[in-house]
Amino acid sequence: MRLITLILLMLSFGFCASSQNLLILTKTGHYRHASLPDAIKAFVEMSEENGWKSTFTEDSSFFTKEILAKYDVVVFLLTNKNILSDEQKKAFKNFIQSGGGFVGVHSATVTEMEWFWYGQLIGARFIGHSGVQKGRIVIENKEHASTQHIEANTLIWEDEWYSLDHSPREDVNVLISLDETSIETKEFQNKSMAMGDHPIAWYHHFDGGRIFQTQLGHRSELYQDPIFRKHLIGGIHWASGLSN
Repeated sequence: MRLITLILLMLSFGFCASSQNLLILTKTGHYRHASLPDAIKAFVEMSEENGWKSTFTEDSSFFTKEILAKYDVVVFLLTNKNILSDEQKKAFKNFIQSGGGFVGVHSATVTEMEWFWYGQLIGARFIGHSGVQKGRIVIENKEHASTQHIEANTLIWEDEWYSLDHSPREDVNVLISLDETSIETKEFQNKSMAMGDHPIAWYHHFDGGRIFQTQLGHRSELYQDPIFRKHLIGGIHWASGLSN
C-alpha cells in the first residue's frame, strides 16, 4: 500500500452542523498524475475550510454497502482504468441508487472504461487528449454552485484537454465547454481529438444519485487556483445536496 494511503487513509475533520462525509478515492490502474499530491493537499485544505469529514484512500475495499452508507459523497480524484472489483461495483451502484453523491475530477472519465453503468453515470468516455495548452473555456451556466463565482463569460485556461467518445449534452446539464477554435486540436493514437461540441464540466441526476464531473484538473498549479477550488467546492456541495 502506498505511503500516501498510510498517511491519509483515515484523515478526518470534526463534525459541524452542515458537515459532509466524503470518501476520496485516489486509486489508479495505470497512469499516475504528477499533480495527485497537490490535489490531495488541496482537498485536505478544502475539507478543513468547509467542515467536511474526509477519508482519503487508495484502498477500494472501502467500497462495501456498509462502509459507503457512512458517506454523503464519493470523489474519484485523478483515478483511472479498472479500480473496483465486481462486488465493489455492486456496492457503489447501491450507494448511488440510495441517493449518494458523486464527484469526478479530471480522469474519472478514464476510469472503469468497460463498465456500461458507470459510463452512463459519468456521461461520456475519454478517447484521448490534445495535450496541455492554453484554451478558452465558456461558462455556460453561472447559477450552479460550481460556477456561480465566475464573473467572466469566458476564461483562458491552461489544462490537458480531454476529448470524449461523444458530447454528453443531451443527457447532462453542461456547465463549462471548450472553444475548440482556441486550441490546437491534435491527433491521439491516429484519431482526431476535435469534437465540435466539447463539454468540460457538467452535472446530472442519474439512477437516484447526484453526479458532478469536471474535466479540469491535470496541472498541479490548478489545485492552488481559487477559481478551480471554488469550482470543486461547489460541485461537492451540489453532489451532497447542499445546493440546487
